Amino acid sequence: MSESFSWLSLDSDEEVVWSGRPRLHVLLWVVASGLAVPALLLIVWPTPLSAALGVLVLVAITAIGYFYVTNIDYVVSTKYVYSKWGVLGRSVTQIALQNIQDTTLSQGIFGTQSDYGTVSFSTAGGEGSTLAFYLVDEPSTVKSAVDR
Repeated sequence: MSESFSWLSLDSDEEVVWSGRPRLHVLLWVVASGLAVPALLLIVWPTPLSAALGVLVLVAITAIGYFYVTNIDYVVSTKYVYSKWGVLGRSVTQIALQNIQDTTLSQGIFGTQSDYGTVSFSTAGGEGSTLAFYLVDEPSTVKSAVDR
């Protein structure tokens, strides 16, 4: 994989096997729920100003959602699975492949039809950590990369 991640420091003998992020279609849910704001404003305060304000709020909600989703990265390397998220700050979680006890793939009806889903990783022992790659394309490829 040629993609580099400024937030990721790989060991000298570690390579990226898979990388991805949530599908952008997640934003459709954000926009759909954001449509309630202009609708409610027009019901409560039916003026052109409220319509303009509602559209501005919808645009802001969509922009925030876009920046949030595009600042999530998932990486599977030869040693670890990593999850990074954050717009202004950054949070990185990693789990060693050797500590992963269970890998679960879940897809809804739309995910099955369009080949996207969530892959969750659980660790063995007392650590009890979990990590999930939400709404990624071809989740079976991710699961296979980790299970190897």
